[in-house]
Amino acid sequence: SQPRKQAVLLLAIAFHQALEGVSLGYLLFDAGMGRFKNIAMVVCFAAAIPIGIGFGMAVMQPGAQSSRMEILVSGSTSAFGAGVLLYIDVFHIIAETLTRQDLKEAPWCRRAVVYLSLVSGAASMCVIAI
Repeated sequence: SQPRKQAVLLLAIAFHQALEGVSLGYLLFDAGMGRFKNIAMVVCFAAAIPIGIGFGMAVMQPGAQSSRMEILVSGSTSAFGAGVLLYIDVFHIIAETLTRQDLKEAPWCRRAVVYLSLVSGAASMCVIAI
């Protein structure tokens, strides 16, 4: 039913935003930027979801078949989001994790667990995407 789908989506967005907010707070604290930049980043983060929802509502036509514009906007934003996530994962998270000095000096079994975790996480995301 439609209300149940909306509730599940709202719950997923709330948990996702909460975890991203914690990550953002940690990174801002760790970066040591000034107060103004921290506030600007938090405001942009907080405004992203309402702006995205407003954009989606402006493009969507309730009850109608998907128009070419809806498909184009949906596909473009999905492709952009996927590209940003891949870039961040590959060049920031994975590269920085795998090149850490403590991992290079760790016993082979710990490195094997890290690599196996990476591969199994990637494989599980591929299964979810299917």
